[in-house]
Parts: sequence; structure tokens; C-alpha cells
Amino acid sequence: MLDFHKLKPIVNDKYSFVGIDRYDSQLRFCLPKGFYPNNFITYNSKKDLFFLLYKVLEKFKNVCDSKQHLQKSNDRDGVNKSKGGIQDIRLPNTEIEENNIFYSKLNFINDILDIYDELKILSLVSKLKTNNENKFNKIHLFLHKGIYLDNGGIYIDEMTLPKQNIQYKSTDIVAMYCYIFYEIKQQLKEEIKDEVQTLAEDFCHRYLGEEYGLFNENYCNLTVDILKEVLEFIDHNTHLKDDDYWQFFSSVELFLYGNILADSQGEVWGIKNFYSVWESMCLTHISRTINSEYILYIDNKFLENEIIYQASLKPKKINIDNVFTINNQLLKPDVVIYSSPFANLSKINSFNLYMLDWDDYSYKTAFGSNLDYFKNYYRKKPRTQFKIAYEGQMRDGKHTFLELENFYKKYNDELIIDCQLPVGFYSYWDIDLLNTIDEQVLGLMQNLNHIFYVALVEFGANDSSSFYKFLIDKFDIDNSFFNIYKKYNPFKDSLLRCCEFTSPEQINISPNLEEEIVLKFSKFVEKIQFYLQIIDIKYLTVDYMLDKNNLNDLKERSVRKQFVYEYLLQKKLSKDIKFNNLNIKSDFWLPFWGASHEVIEVVPEYLNGYIDLHKINFLAIVDNYIK
Repeated sequence: MLDFHKLKPIVNDKYSFVGIDRYDSQLRFCLPKGFYPNNFITYNSKKDLFFLLYKVLEKFKNVCDSKQHLQKSNDRDGVNKSKGGIQDIRLPNTEIEENNIFYSKLNFINDILDIYDELKILSLVSKLKTNNENKFNKIHLFLHKGIYLDNGGIYIDEMTLPKQNIQYKSTDIVAMYCYIFYEIKQQLKEEIKDEVQTLAEDFCHRYLGEEYGLFNENYCNLTVDILKEVLEFIDHNTHLKDDDYWQFFSSVELFLYGNILADSQGEVWGIKNFYSVWESMCLTHISRTINSEYILYIDNKFLENEIIYQASLKPKKINIDNVFTINNQLLKPDVVIYSSPFANLSKINSFNLYMLDWDDYSYKTAFGSNLDYFKNYYRKKPRTQFKIAYEGQMRDGKHTFLELENFYKKYNDELIIDCQLPVGFYSYWDIDLLNTIDEQVLGLMQNLNHIFYVALVEFGANDSSSFYKFLIDKFDIDNSFFNIYKKYNPFKDSLLRCCEFTSPEQINISPNLEEEIVLKFSKFVEKIQFYLQIIDIKYLTVDYMLDKNNLNDLKERSVRKQFVYEYLLQKKLSKDIKFNNLNIKSDFWLPFWGASHEVIEVVPEYLNGYIDLHKINFLAIVDNYIK
């Protein structure tokens, strides 16, 4: 049993081991880089972090097992063990030659969790219940041996029923095991069956008390001492001990008496080369939080198969297959993301739309909404309408609202918009370019298929020239003599009636066209950011990255590699007319422990802005990893 009172938290910036070790007779809690020991000086803070890291390392070990990085053997844990409980993990094609090594001399938790067998536990409890019941339902079989009394009663001296296979005290060992199992599961924040919880609570009521607990700061040591006495009592009073008894007894005994030997130096429990765990956490978080079409490339070396599948569900926004090959050598960045402000918007709640009686050359596309955003919009621009048109719309006076009734529910003559508009429907309203374009605006643009959103996300238009081409190809709108007099176009005649259409060349001559839509689009793109993001997961500290003495080493091992990635991507994009002007950025991600759930903190002024330095909050991304 581990005493968290005695653990001394440290961070070793030059050593990648994370876990518990012994140094000069002192048990040390080795924290990941970016953590601060002063945040973990109380019993509960050390206990909570230990169980969190326990779940992380178990998850990583399972990932390695599924990827066949673990060397198989016939021992109980399924891995080769050297003296002292070291589990060696072989990671093929790893840039760092050292292997990841699990240390598990501290195996009391694993042993309790590994032998859990719900069916066996419940069958033993059922057997106890059956054996303790009076067998009066068999009494008719012994009436011939009875002594008949004068009052009509029958006295039976003995019923020769089959003897009990398990004595009462032998099932107490099961209840004791359930109590320990339940206590551990509570710390791991994992669910447990009601029947097992009932056994645990009953054991606690009979032998301990509600105030006691294995991981209670004030009573943990006293609880262990009581459990040792109870274990000895159960063992002395259990006469028939079968295999099930010994299995539970051995596990409980190891948990209570399995102290770390005083002469055991070095690593006790944890993992060497935590960098691979950190990389696995970050890439899993990215895969779970970014839509798969925006993840252009991801190194799947430390990702479980479910995550790999999730990251490849949809076609990529940009195909960069076989990009990272130079001189017949395959390079592997950690992840490349097409960063779009529309990529990970929060799902907005449903909102209502209602029709407005406004006629543009017999096209009726004007709408109102219950959203405050549109109410404010109308007040600022009373003569401009928020409009929705659809492909194939006719000049017959039929409102777009009536067509949308085929896709949405209606309440009190209003449409309830609870998902993105169907393909073929497009909206337009002037975006306020003087103020910040927040997530609400972007979310509405996405849900209502604003033509700026469609041009950017679905057609890759990112400047005035590509947007002008989009208007011609998609909506057949331009300022040519032929098109000016072309009739029956709902997008030109109604949706964008308030706008002017000017080629980019003409805009350069007369740039002050207030209603020019191509110019508005260019300004909109300048307000938001679209770029390719090359992320390199680093298991280093901010202090190390900012230390000028480490600059040459960083340039040699990291910075040059990022520039090679950027060069290969630029070479690829230069051949794609949609994305040849797309910016490319490089990021370094470093671990840190933050009390809030903000994922990223930016470290300003790193390498003159050539590479962004981001601190990633361990606490904010860990749930995405262990779930």
C-alpha cells in the first residue's frame, strides 16, 4: 500500500521518467515536465495525480499492446519482464533509439483490478445465501425419523443435508476484496456494479465505519491496519479454503502488505521516455476535437485504431499524400492541420426563421429571425434584407420559406432551424467587418450556407480572384455585357441584388466601391485566418525552449526539420490554384499543468514569430485520452 504522505514531488528536466522512484531512501513522485511540484504538496493532490497518471499509463500501455509494440510472452501481464518488474516496450521506427520502459514493482492496484470477475463474485455470494438458508423445504424427507409429540408437533433431531462447500467466513474475503476494489474504482472515477458496491458497503459497515477509507488523508493508515487484522481473523476462521479463496486472499494480502522494499533503489512505478505518452495524448486530443477533413496528416504510431479510423473518416480538404518524401526518405511530422475558423465551431442552439414579404423581380427570399444578432443587424441596415435563395428557384412569387418547409419543422408560422441548410440553399447578409467576427457569426454563416462560407470552405476561394471565379462558376454572376442583361438568376436578381460585381482588376483601379462584393470578401478573409498548421509535439519545458544556450541544438534538431516540412508543403500547394496563396505556420506544443480547462496558452515572441510556441494544458486534454 502506497502512503501518499511520504511522496516527495519533483520534476527532473533532464530525465524523461514519470512515476515513482526511490532516491536516497526517499520516495519521489516524478512529475511530467511543465508541472510544478508546489502544486502537489498535499495528500489529496498527490493521490489524485497518481491515479490520473495511472489511468494515462494504462491507456498508453493498451495502445502499445494493440499496435503490437509490446513483446508478447506467456506471463500474466502479457509482456516480457526483467528483474524488478520492468516491462520493455519496443517501438519500431522511433527517432529516439531508447525504448519505452514500464516499471511496475508497485503492482498492488493492478493485481486487485486484474482478478475482478463479476460472475465469480456474484456466484460466491449466491452460494453463501443458499448455504445459510434453513432447508425447511426438505423437511418432508425426514418425517419418518421424527418423534411425534402429544400436542401434534414433530421433533426431528438431525437433518442429514449435504455439508456446506464454503463456510461463512470464506465469503468475507470476497466482501473484503470488493471493498478494496470499490475504493480503487472511486479514485479512478470509474463505474462499478450495484451488487459489488453493496458488498463493499456492507463490509465497511461491519468492520470499519463510514469515516474510514483507504484513501482518506486522516484515516488511510489506520484503515490499512484494521484491514490487516480483519484479514488475519478471516484467514484463521475459514476452515475450507478453495482456489477462489486463495485467489482473493493473495490479492488482498499483496495490496495490504506489498510495501516497497527499503533497499529498492531507482524506478518503482511509471514509464521511461514519457515523450511518447505526451505525443499520444496530444494527437488523440486533436483527433477527437478537430473534424477529420481538416486533419491532413497525422502520425499514428501512438494512436489506437479507433482514433486512426476517426481521423480518416472524411475526405481531406487538401490532398497532401506523399508530400513528405525527400531524397527517397519518408519524413513524419506529428500532424498537419488545415486551420479554418469554421473547423471546430460549437454547435449553436436551434433558432427560428420567418418569411418577410419582400419582392425582388418576383423572387421572394427575405427572412427575419428571433436571434438578437439579426435583430441588431436590421436596426443598423433597415433597407437591407437577410436572404436565402436556392438553386433552380423560379420567378413565380413562391417564397424560399415554402421550399424549406420540406426540410424543417414549423411552429407558429416559423421554421425551426436545427441543422445546416440543405445543399443548394445559400444565404447572404453584410458581415460587419469593423468589429471582431466572433464564433456566433461564423456559426450562423456555416448553418445558413452564407456564400462567403461556401466559397471559403467548400470551394477553397481565399482571395478576390478566386472568389470572383467562384461567383461566375457557381452562380453565373459577372459584370460582362452579356450577363448584365441575362434574366432569371435568383442569386443576381435577389440574393445579391444590393451588391456590385466588379473584377479584381477593375477594383484595383477603383478600390472605393462601397457595395462591391469581391472587395468585401477580400476584407472578410483578412479578418479571419486560414492556414496550414504543422504541429510538432515537444516534451520540453518553456525555460529550455527560451534559453539562448539551447538555440543551436533546437535549430539543428527541430527548427530545420519544420522548415523542410514547410518547403515540401509549399511545393505541393504551388500547383493547386485554390490553395497556392495559403499561409503555412509551424507550432511547437509543450506540456504544462493548468488549473483551468483552457487548452492552449501562447508563449509570445518566440524565434521572431517564425514558429509559434504553445503550452498545452495536460489537465484540459487528459479526459479526451483516457475516456
